[in-house]
Amino acid sequence: MDLFRLIETNSFSSVWFWILTAVAWSSASHWILGVPSDLVQRARNEGGEVQDRVQQLLRINIARIKNIQKTAGLAMSTLVSFFLTGCLLLGFVYRIEFFQAVFLLTFPMVFVGWFSLRTARKIDAEMPEGEELYKIFRRLRLTIQFIGLFSITITSMWACFTS
Repeated sequence: MDLFRLIETNSFSSVWFWILTAVAWSSASHWILGVPSDLVQRARNEGGEVQDRVQQLLRINIARIKNIQKTAGLAMSTLVSFFLTGCLLLGFVYRIEFFQAVFLLTFPMVFVGWFSLRTARKIDAEMPEGEELYKIFRRLRLTIQFIGLFSITITSMWACFTS
């Protein structure tokens, strides 16, 4: 019986939902285009071999992103749109709290993906190095953190409103 109380379906009052939210946003702001932000910071400070590793990892991840977009971009866009529309309807029209929580957690990630894709295209076209590359990384990371902050604020306000 205690197991069922631990795993609640009331998403906004569950500690697991807020842990998942924190993990999702910290991961999104740590892995910028597949490159960990601490490695970028280390490359900026040390340069040399670490900087070469960051640029090589970036080239690999941008090629991967371009390939995914080319082969499955339309299908992924369609599935994500279908999923988010379903969560939106089930959550806010039919008032199922679980789908409200899923929507409020996943919808802002669409913007993270869009900004990341846009930045990957820009880096692929220009292939900047050194301080210019770090500036692009820093700008994308701050954008993702701002989206996360806004998303968590809206989710918290909605959780207070519905309880």
